[in-house]
Amino acid sequence: MKYIKLILTLGFICTISCEPEDNVAINLNNGVVPGIVVRTLSLTGTTFDFFNVPESVLAVDFEIQAPAGDVVSEVQIFIDFQDNTFFESEFNSNGTTDVEETLIQTITASELASGRFEYPTGSFSFGYQELLDAAGIQNDLNDVFNSDQLIVRLEVLMEDGRTFTNLGTNSPSLEDGFFLSPYRYFSTISCPIVVTGDITIDFEDTYGDGWNGAAIVVTNDGEAESFTLDDGAATSVTVALPTGGVQNQSIAFSGGSFDEEVGYTITRDSDGRVLASFSPSSDGPPNGGITLDTGTNPCVR
Repeated sequence: MKYIKLILTLGFICTISCEPEDNVAINLNNGVVPGIVVRTLSLTGTTFDFFNVPESVLAVDFEIQAPAGDVVSEVQIFIDFQDNTFFESEFNSNGTTDVEETLIQTITASELASGRFEYPTGSFSFGYQELLDAAGIQNDLNDVFNSDQLIVRLEVLMEDGRTFTNLGTNSPSLEDGFFLSPYRYFSTISCPIVVTGDITIDFEDTYGDGWNGAAIVVTNDGEAESFTLDDGAATSVTVALPTGGVQNQSIAFSGGSFDEEVGYTITRDSDGRVLASFSPSSDGPPNGGITLDTGTNPCVR
């Protein structure tokens, strides 16, 4: 009986508290400003090769989805720089690079095309040297470092004076998902670990009759070249590696007969750094790629 009484009591309370005259009307439209979505249709150039500036480009195609009756006045494009390597290390001593965000391009309404459903569409493309120049920074270790980022930000100005971007409490953006409307695009500076310039390979053979078919094989973007000790106990070979533009590189040991007799040292000529070495042993050097010790900074090769 106690449970029944409780239920009846709650029902009575609800009946009293839910009378129409006690309801509070909330106008959800009051103060709400319609927004827009700048949808990313295509995006290329999210990484920037420190060693290949002329080949690097950031390109974006976008579509502005706005409520019916809202008219776009122009799209402004800004360039900024984010220093993600503010720490000091053996290789990084450039401190923090501060850059003031700069307007780099304005796309007027007349330059926008009419896309599907008559939404305005546009595009922009910047070479990385152009972005660096606009930001006022140099592509050297005094300004940039591996993992730093160039940031391109969009502002959409409407004819009624409203502005939409990723900044401010009234300018939300969709960073992820189907519409991908971040209003900004990051291009990360990348320094692939590829050795450039001259290296010296020192060959050793404990028996003194050469490497007997073994070799050091250097491959740059699929082009391989072999180096070996044809005869004798030791020799040195200087190898001129490409100074730029290499995307894939390997330095490997290819075994022959009596590998237990052989040893090698690979040195970078520019700073005398020993990239790899192996002393003769009963097992011989392992076949395959040789891990190079280029230091903690891949931007120094």
